[in-house]
Amino acid sequence: MRLLRLLVSSLLGPLLLLIPPCLGSDDELGGEKAVLDNHLFSYNISHRQSVCHRYLEWRDGKRELKDALSGLELRPLMAMGDFFSYSDENGINREEPGLMAELMDALGESANFTWRSSFGVMEQPEDLNKTWTELLLWGIETYDIAVNWWDQSVERMEAGAAYVEPWFDGSVILVDEEDPPVADDSIDLLNWLKPYETSVWCMILLTIVLSALAYQLIEHLTDERDDRPFLQWFSDNVYLSSLNFTQNFEYAPSHVAGRIFGVSMGVWALVITATYTANLASLFVEDQRPALVVDSIDQAIALGIPICTFKGTNADFIIKRRYENAIRVPMNTELQGYQALKRGECGLVAGYRDNWLGFEHNTKYNPDCDLNWVGRTVEIIKSGFAVKADAGYKCSSLIREVLNIHMTRLISEGKLEEVWEKHRSKTRDQNCDVESSDTGRRQLAAKSGLRGKREQSARKLKGGSSAAAASGGGGSSGPSRLTLKQMLGTFFLHWFSTFIAILVALGSKYYRKVFGLSMDVVTSVEKVMYRKHGQLLEVLRR
Repeated sequence: MRLLRLLVSSLLGPLLLLIPPCLGSDDELGGEKAVLDNHLFSYNISHRQSVCHRYLEWRDGKRELKDALSGLELRPLMAMGDFFSYSDENGINREEPGLMAELMDALGESANFTWRSSFGVMEQPEDLNKTWTELLLWGIETYDIAVNWWDQSVERMEAGAAYVEPWFDGSVILVDEEDPPVADDSIDLLNWLKPYETSVWCMILLTIVLSALAYQLIEHLTDERDDRPFLQWFSDNVYLSSLNFTQNFEYAPSHVAGRIFGVSMGVWALVITATYTANLASLFVEDQRPALVVDSIDQAIALGIPICTFKGTNADFIIKRRYENAIRVPMNTELQGYQALKRGECGLVAGYRDNWLGFEHNTKYNPDCDLNWVGRTVEIIKSGFAVKADAGYKCSSLIREVLNIHMTRLISEGKLEEVWEKHRSKTRDQNCDVESSDTGRRQLAAKSGLRGKREQSARKLKGGSSAAAASGGGGSSGPSRLTLKQMLGTFFLHWFSTFIAILVALGSKYYRKVFGLSMDVVTSVEKVMYRKHGQLLEVLRR
């Protein structure tokens, strides 16, 4: 009998050794599929386990807290996306499972739990007309842990969410498209017209002609026409009015009405000349001025620049609540926001710090290497996994406490940074730090400011002259032209004074007609005598 056993073992032993390689090793990860039924937003089914007995074992000193999850088959809700590569057909991607899968593997190895054979997956909440907060609260109620970069917020904590030690820097930043420098060596023969808009130039020409007619009317009312044909009289006044526009004052009125008009014309010409000279000078030096930096939401509001946000996220709510006047353009995904920025549908993107560090060198998000992080951090937000704040019913808070220990260990040992670098190296398919002669797309520009260990670039103002004027400086579109609305007060002052001068001339004429000879008439007679007789007038006065 003993001989028979030895014979059987000798024959079957080699066959048994061949079975494991044929079946595959348990250490080979990848291809696992979600096994937990996922009825989104249905509270009738719960996969959340009770770990209260493990809590009691720790309380009674039978387990160390770091080992409280040892041997547990954890049931997480995994968020599909850039950080978790999963498909219904192939399960978890074997080559690139994603950062969150690798992070869960590292935590499982450290805490001695498993999760790949007992997880569920979730889709984007927009597909179900729900918010991210609603999805989070349902996830922590139904599963042991919700695995995603959940932003910490008071609203979510008050609703029962408890966060594991953050692994994701979800601080809100602003990303802008950098305008490539454009060299313009063309000769502009009409640059002297740029200080004013066309409407202002038209009003100036109209004012010159009408001022000539107004002064001609005043001369007629005060009998200062002399013996000139009408056309010559009119052409002389147009000439004098044109000279006055250049501050070369040539009027010599002897009547009060004419002098009022002359002062008004001189003040108007002074303001016009001063504003023209100042704006023309700013035009000549504009190319040497630095680009306007728009690096805050307050500046974006002042300039009317739309901001793309990730719809339903904490960043979206922060901008909506704190900056009520901001022009928000909510997008269903972050990718849509960056694509909208490239199309010009928004001027800035409110993104997340850790996401941007991966998007910066990815052709899907930054195809032309012209997107840059500008300004300081808008809001500091830490994000991570979340569990139900439950200390007595199913004791889910124990899961958070244990994972806090092991997550802190991963951070202190540098393993979390290694996981991040591995993830970013896989998503990086171009280098935007140096100019690439192969692609010819990278535009070098001056960098300014500091964002952690990375540089930030100054935003060039995109927009018309009104935006530049509102900001107090010029943008990439050049200095702002003065508009008719801005200059209307100057024209109004001159025409109001001209109206007063005409009224004075009419009053003087009426006075002479009703009461006879006046000082105005004497002045007119003296003027005529002086012109015709010259030195004779001097003799009469003596």
